[in-house]
Amino acid sequence: SEVYKRQSLTLLVHLPARLRLTLLPRLPRQVSSIAISQPLDVIKTRIQNQNFESKVGGMTVVRELLKNEGASAFFKGLTPKVLCVLFSFTAHCRSY
Repeated sequence: SEVYKRQSLTLLVHLPARLRLTLLPRLPRQVSSIAISQPLDVIKTRIQNQNFESKVGGMTVVRELLKNEGASAFFKGLTPKVLCVLFSFTAHCRSY
């Protein structure tokens, strides 16, 4: 554990200052903003995928989602979005 800490700190020290000050703090903010907005995106998608004849509101969608699929259903599709952010972050780091 101590070796890992020392190695990760060594890597951070060798990164250019511009990278440490601009890109690294941005990654947790991007991932957290995706995680916070994901449940609303799932609800929006469920409402948009319904038939035009049925007029079901957002709270009904939330109740049905919780009843049928559980709370984890609000985070369906989170992994691909986070991976896209990580890949773009990696590409951005490589371009510095």
